[in-house]
Amino acid sequence: IQNYRINAFKRLLLTSDDSLFDISLQSGFDNYKNISRVFRKYNTLSPSEYRKRYNPNVNLKSDN
Repeated sequence: IQNYRINAFKRLLLTSDDSLFDISLQSGFDNYKNISRVFRKYNTLSPSEYRKRYNPNVNLKSDN
């Protein structure tokens, strides 16, 4: 299940300009700090780093 959620999170990072908090909720994670830790474990990059590297044109909203 976690792998499915991570893949959904990654897809939204690249296709949405929603905040990382909103994307984490849309992907089934209820704890933003947890998704950052888990994401880095699977990808070696933080969600913000991943988004900047693979989709530098996304218009980021504030990540509260």
